[in-house]
Amino acid sequence: MKRFLTPFCLCLAIAACFASCTKDEEEVTGSIYGIVTDADNGEPIKSANVSLNPGGKSTVTGTDGRYEFPDMQPGQYTVQIVKSGYETNTKGITVEAGITASGDMVLTKASSKLKLNTNAINFGSNQNTLSFNVSNIGTTGSISWSVSTQGVEWIQVSPASGTTATGKTSEVIVTLLRDKINGPTSGIITVVADGESLPITVSANMPSSGEDPSEDNSDNSGDNAGTFSGTATGCRPELAVELTGISGNNGVVTIDFTILNNEAFDIYEFAVSTAWGPFAAYDGEGNMYDDNNVQEIKIGNKTDAGYHFDVRVPIPQGIKLNCSLKIKGVPESVTEFTNITLPCLYYNQAESVTYDQKKIVFQNLKW
Repeated sequence: MKRFLTPFCLCLAIAACFASCTKDEEEVTGSIYGIVTDADNGEPIKSANVSLNPGGKSTVTGTDGRYEFPDMQPGQYTVQIVKSGYETNTKGITVEAGITASGDMVLTKASSKLKLNTNAINFGSNQNTLSFNVSNIGTTGSISWSVSTQGVEWIQVSPASGTTATGKTSEVIVTLLRDKINGPTSGIITVVADGESLPITVSANMPSSGEDPSEDNSDNSGDNAGTFSGTATGCRPELAVELTGISGNNGVVTIDFTILNNEAFDIYEFAVSTAWGPFAAYDGEGNMYDDNNVQEIKIGNKTDAGYHFDVRVPIPQGIKLNCSLKIKGVPESVTEFTNITLPCLYYNQAESVTYDQKKIVFQNLKW
């Protein structure tokens, strides 16, 4: 009997150990995986905002409409999908351990009530007052709207908000404050109504008969009349970059250039920023300069400087911006930069469309 019990007990111990190990290896979390598609045509919807509650997690759909929330604790969740131009949709989802829950959802295009008679206002060089119309094209009810001019401090709008009945139109007067601009200037105002948001590009030039003061060369404005040479390459062929001047004074080298938007659309936002890559410059003596040497970067009417500089401006189609880059800490003996790289990124008029990381490159600059 003793010889029988000993192997039996051993088998029980092995089985118990195996069961324990299997239990330890069981998955304790689940996940949510889904595809967001258009209700009309079944096409995937990219760049839709996906939020999860409780937990406050969020993500965006990829180009294939897919999203995922991995490693979720079991429980009840609500997924909300938000995309401009579509009705918001929500779905309750149960997450179970070791299981991927389906989060497939469809979005229906929103029925628009808001319509503008233009998406661009250009004051040119001699107009100071223009207008646009806000129309309610819905079938029932009034719309309450407002105009945001944040970041465009050189214009005034009147009225800045209002209510428009079904089938009616309201006029908004836009006034240019010319004393607040000093060269070619552009910006974007936004009309918001009942969840809809429509942009209007606003641009202006200085009077053609006067001097364009947007060329900011500080104390070196006369130096650029001298001889300089070099090449400038834009981040895309449609964004033409032209070198307009180089000067040096007291250890600071100023590179003046212009950016012209030859794209077939307005650029919603053009960003020159270390967020998209490293800034680097090399002079003819082998010295290297990083973003700590950037005394100032100016794109149009926006400026920033130094470590982690970030300048963002809209560029309407056909508009040219005056720009400059000032690099400090340059020895007086230096008269050449062999290479300068400015990291940048830009978006078109639809905020959801982002273009690949690019850069502006200057080469063989001599002064």
